[in-house]
Amino acid sequence: MCSISNWEKEIEYHKGKDKNGASAPSPDRSGRHASRPHKMDSEVRDRIKHHIASFPADQSHYSRNNNAHKLYLSPLLNVTKMYNINIEMCCAGNLLDKFKIKNL
Repeated sequence: MCSISNWEKEIEYHKGKDKNGASAPSPDRSGRHASRPHKMDSEVRDRIKHHIASFPADQSHYSRNNNAHKLYLSPLLNVTKMYNINIEMCCAGNLLDKFKIKNL
């Protein structure tokens, strides 16, 4: 008996949406809000892209035919080394405060 009343409530809810002209489900709004407290400046994002592009990259020798546009960084590099090089470059150019991502 209880489940029938739940179904009746749901049917009434959807009938009300039909009357308002909203019979289709509303689009997903997840992740689409105006306030982004941790959003990076475009200048910082461009600097990071430029920093990553400054390292030599090679094509994969496994699938050059299928992935001609993909480039891979050296296996000798890792995130820590790239971060330390970036910190050195920022210290040399007095940009440390502006481009500092986090404290390690």
